[in-house]
Amino acid sequence: MQRYNTFFLITGILLVALIVGLIVLTVHTSNNFTTNSNNVATLKSQADSLQSELSLANSQISSLTDQLKTAYSSINTLQTNVTTNGSQLLSLKTDLSSANSQISSLKDQLTAANAQISSLETSTSSASSSVSSLQTQLSTISSQLTSLQSTVTSLQSTVSSLSTVVNNLQSAASSPTTLFTSQAFTQSSGTLLTLTTYTPTYSGYFYISGTSNSSTAYIRILNNTTGTPTDYTFGTGTTVTATATAGYSYSIILWNTNSSVTTTATLSAAYYPNSSSTSGSTTLFTSQTFTQSSGTLLTLTTYTPTYSGYFYISGTSNSSTAYIRILNNTTGTPTDYTFGTGTTVTATATAGYSYSIILWNTNSSVTTTATLSAAYYY
Repeated sequence: MQRYNTFFLITGILLVALIVGLIVLTVHTSNNFTTNSNNVATLKSQADSLQSELSLANSQISSLTDQLKTAYSSINTLQTNVTTNGSQLLSLKTDLSSANSQISSLKDQLTAANAQISSLETSTSSASSSVSSLQTQLSTISSQLTSLQSTVTSLQSTVSSLSTVVNNLQSAASSPTTLFTSQAFTQSSGTLLTLTTYTPTYSGYFYISGTSNSSTAYIRILNNTTGTPTDYTFGTGTTVTATATAGYSYSIILWNTNSSVTTTATLSAAYYPNSSSTSGSTTLFTSQTFTQSSGTLLTLTTYTPTYSGYFYISGTSNSSTAYIRILNNTTGTPTDYTFGTGTTVTATATAGYSYSIILWNTNSSVTTTATLSAAYYY
């Protein structure tokens, strides 16, 4: 629009200038009409020419005006397009910003993914190493299983042998032991006479019977292990029954309490194990492997038997200096048995007493590994 106004302003100025020129020319011509009459025709011709040029100029101005209108319409179209394209450009700029943000996020994710891939590669390498180690361990375990199978076969053979031993022992346990039969004893007045001493393998009882010539005769059962005596009235003849504990030493004594009469007695004595109905066994552990530091004692198990009987421990070890210790926790008394690389230990036990089975490695520099089985028989 500004161009359009400028154009018309210039055109108007030209027209005014042209008109002013014509007026000046006309005045000048009028003043000099007389002297310049010869030039009138020329001026007229010039005026006609100028008129023709003015007409042409008007025609050009009209054409330029049309062109200007067309240009103005084009400018309006361009402004509309610019407005529309500007909105699109803003939208594209927003989209571009969002795309840049997404690209940045994807870049961070790609960095994290690369780190994870690197970590996974490291883990894969470690896992491969672990698999190789596990395969080696599996091979070792397979070898150990083969060895253990051989040990189990050997232990089964040992158990079979032990079963035979136990059956024999149980058979023996159900039979009495004769200490003496119808034996005559003469005893001075006021003295004690030891008839026999016996250490039972199984808990049970003494059975003493017979006759004497004195009403003041007594039978004394002396527990030599504890030093405890128990007296039973015998007189001229009766039966004495006295309980006894496996592994303890006992003496059967004839005691003449009369201070002036010599006693003559004819006696029989026997030892009866407890009824076979109470016999049996308890498995404490089977084919169990123990590892023990040098110069130390390792408690394998603790057990308090209900019935008197014996512990049976068997197996193998890798040290010739291994020992099995049976500790009577009740009395604090230990008993050591040479075990070495493998043997069988049998140790008597008393009902109601607490016992610990201990593996003792006497070697000061070697760690002992032993595979053992233990049971209690009564």
